[in-house]
Amino acid sequence: MITTTLNKIRKHTPCEDGWIDLLKHLGKTKADDEVLKFSTRSPNDKWSCNAHLIAAAPELLEACKEVLLQFSSTPKMGADNDYGDPCYTSSHDKMMGVALTQVQAAIAKAEGKS
Repeated sequence: MITTTLNKIRKHTPCEDGWIDLLKHLGKTKADDEVLKFSTRSPNDKWSCNAHLIAAAPELLEACKEVLLQFSSTPKMGADNDYGDPCYTSSHDKMMGVALTQVQAAIAKAEGKS
């Protein structure tokens, strides 16, 4: 069973309307550390769409770090690569560069550095 607390939810800055609805539904006025099952839902369910994402956040962060580590140490692909494979083109390098930049930005955001 997946659980969380209001303090954990609040840390991930839920939308204000959904936050207020959830507090009202639970009969609370502020966040606390009482354990909540993810089956606890607000009447209009604005916050539950993020519940599984919040639960998976630590694993997603670690996966992003591993992707960055693995692909940052991959030899340069493109016209001057040693693979002789036409699938590895400079266009592919540009797409990988964009993707790795997005991964770096996501890691920075998750760690509060952006």
